[in-house]
Amino acid sequence: MHKSIVNAPTVGEIARRLGEPVHRVEYVIRSREIQPLSLAGNARVFAEGDVDRICSELRQIDEGKDHSATTEAGYQPYVSAFTKLSRMNKADPQPPWLEVFLFHDHPPIAR
Repeated sequence: MHKSIVNAPTVGEIARRLGEPVHRVEYVIRSREIQPLSLAGNARVFAEGDVDRICSELRQIDEGKDHSATTEAGYQPYVSAFTKLSRMNKADPQPPWLEVFLFHDHPPIAR
């Protein structure tokens, strides 16, 4: 057995090293068509160069994200949409507490 394959990380190990959820690592591997170095049973193992590429791709994805929803102005469209939906559905934005306790499985619109 080659020493490089013994030290080659699996998807789970890559996720642990990068501090990322496994599904994000899987997404990058699938979408960028990164091929494994070899198989160890059912586990795919990757070269260290692939780990660097996965890390770089995750960074590029994070940099391209729109973080406007995290600002105060970013919440306004959502607040407006839920207010309009509640009016359309004739929902009571502040129902009595007993009604909420007995019949609702989520908080009222006003909360």
